[in-house]
Amino acid sequence: MKKFSLIGLILCVFVSANAFGADPDRTINVSGSGAVSLVPTGYKVTLVLEGKGNEIAEINSKLEQQRASVVGFLLESGVVERHIQSMQLSVQPNYEHSPQGRQQKGFIVRREIQLTHNHINHYDAIIDGALKRGVNSISGFSLIVMDDNQAYTRALKLALSNARSKAELVAQEFNVDLGEVVAISETSGNMPVPIMRSETFAREMPVSLPGERSVSAHVNVSFAINQ
Repeated sequence: MKKFSLIGLILCVFVSANAFGADPDRTINVSGSGAVSLVPTGYKVTLVLEGKGNEIAEINSKLEQQRASVVGFLLESGVVERHIQSMQLSVQPNYEHSPQGRQQKGFIVRREIQLTHNHINHYDAIIDGALKRGVNSISGFSLIVMDDNQAYTRALKLALSNARSKAELVAQEFNVDLGEVVAISETSGNMPVPIMRSETFAREMPVSLPGERSVSAHVNVSFAINQ
């Protein structure tokens, strides 16, 4: 909510400043950026169940039993129920090539289970358990920050402060008075950044390191030049 409140404040500044009719030819236009680095606190992954046969209902019935077994295992392993999505289903014809050409041989039914979990060090046990319960393949594995809204708000404040500092420097160098804000635009983006560790520290850690994720914000701000 803080993120949206701050963005709403920026929009209000934009509207109110333009209402005063600031001279667009007497402005200082600057950009600002801010970033906050976070260590990933969770991961997300998709588990795929697949079956082939001539009767869709029969295939899906078997997959449903496997799906229930996998979901039960995930819940027992500490994955929160609201972090599991298991309703996705897809059906497509199963074609095989033969001397007579391409022929349909029943159907392929896929069930997908998408999960998010906050125990990075246990991902291998989760995947092993899912494979033992019928999962055919794994896709879309990625490390994430479970809640980065607060981090983004901090990054946005840093970006705004950075923009004002630039504008004040420009005004000082050209011996003019910095006025009110007349326009603000805001963009954002999150970029994964690898983390560098010392050799000693690396020996004390597991071989697989989660690295860091940089939550960043960028703004463009126009300040009026006072008469």
